[in-house]
Amino acid sequence: MLHIIQFINAIFVVCLSLVTVSDNAQFWLKCIIGGYAFILLVFAMFAFYKNRRKAQSKNEKG
Repeated sequence: MLHIIQFINAIFVVCLSLVTVSDNAQFWLKCIIGGYAFILLVFAMFAFYKNRRKAQSKNEKG
């Protein structure tokens, strides 16, 4: 799980460095930060859901 987030961070850094060279930097910056926040949100929700299911199955077994 953690290495996936590190991979996303690496992509984010590369994208940021490419954007600073671009002409339309402001637009791309907004897109990348928005996309990055969305991906992290999805991962957080996925992890939360996975932990909840694990806890639920533990409770059902007793």
